Amino acid sequence: MSIHSYTCTFSTPHQSEKFEALSLVVIPSIDGKVGLLARHAPMAIKLKSGIVSLHKQQKIWRNYFVWGGLASIGRQGCDILTETFTLLDELDPMVLEQDLKRYHNDLAGVTIEEERRTISYKISIAEAMIQAIKEHKR
Repeated sequence: MSIHSYTCTFSTPHQSEKFEALSLVVIPSIDGKVGLLARHAPMAIKLKSGIVSLHKQQKIWRNYFVWGGLASIGRQGCDILTETFTLLDELDPMVLEQDLKRYHNDLAGVTIEEERRTISYKISIAEAMIQAIKEHKR
């Protein structure tokens, strides 16, 4: 790996994926977007839900939606610990809107608190994904 090359690993409780030879990683911290380059000072950053942009050769290579989490930043790369990450191109806003309507309908008919929390959680993720798509298009 070149001294000017960076890695980024996404990890969830169920999967992990590592990307190498990146020139820049931009993450959505709770304080705003943060750009990460090779030899970045070590630190930890709390993430908000949003888009992580992976750059190769100074151009955006891929965008991923993350559902909050934590980023551990190092000189060689960063580790993003999140509940879910999804390639932004795989998210369809029309499908998400339909899911959101279904979740709201489901929520109206549920009286068990645990089920309400599960559906509310799904609503929160779908809303965050829709918002991320809208912000990305600007």
